[in-house]
Amino acid sequence: MLSLSSPALAASAASPERIPMRSEAIWAMSRERRPLLGLRSPIDWRMAVALIMGCLSPEMPKCPRQEGFFTVQAHVCIMDRELRARILRRAIHVFSAGLLSYYLVPPDMWGMGLRRELLVLTFLLPVLAFEVGRWRHPLRVDGLRENEKRRVSAVAWGAVGLALAFVLFPQMLVVPCVLGMALVDPLIGELRSGMPRAHPTLPFLAYLAICLVTSLGPISSLVAAIVALLAEAPKIAAVDDDFRMLVAPLAGLYLLEKLHLPW
Repeated sequence: MLSLSSPALAASAASPERIPMRSEAIWAMSRERRPLLGLRSPIDWRMAVALIMGCLSPEMPKCPRQEGFFTVQAHVCIMDRELRARILRRAIHVFSAGLLSYYLVPPDMWGMGLRRELLVLTFLLPVLAFEVGRWRHPLRVDGLRENEKRRVSAVAWGAVGLALAFVLFPQMLVVPCVLGMALVDPLIGELRSGMPRAHPTLPFLAYLAICLVTSLGPISSLVAAIVALLAEAPKIAAVDDDFRMLVAPLAGLYLLEKLHLPW
């Protein structure tokens, strides 16, 4: 349990440049660390809570020193940029599953005379507009990988894949594939850096479970899981794995359905 009498706080109090109390708490916590799954370096769970609850608060006192994942500087607690970008990318992936709320809207848009597919434009157009603006006026975008600065971003590829899925494929195929992309792809990324021995077995089982829970048959679930992981594996710069991991299993399942193969 962290206390104000901890050696870390005592040492900081004795330093010529005293750190204000709120910074002292985070500073002391950085010395009591435990491993966190998927991270290459250890981080204390309480530090993660400190980040979520207030590390971006303008009330954070100035502290020119740094240790662990945190730098408290210019009234902002900044986590290591690479780790922060990873967390942001994982969050975008997971929350993209929320776009399945598209299916809560009736196909006739409550008798408005409009097609439900028009809703796809509400997320596709803003993403594409931002992508065009990013290319015309170079911006620093949190969460963007270094190689994405010179090509179409994963978010844009993902938005295009979701739009195609909603417009071209039936709901019973789209739901498991969207959930698989949203949940299993970030799991693969974390396992590759933190638990490589669990890859690809754990992602395959997770994708298979998602397909079975969403009412796909055993054969179609097996096909979808295999195709999705095979599509994600290659490092193809021209087409992001978010798009491939969504569209490839959808195409495989659609082919099974059209050929009347057993499900």
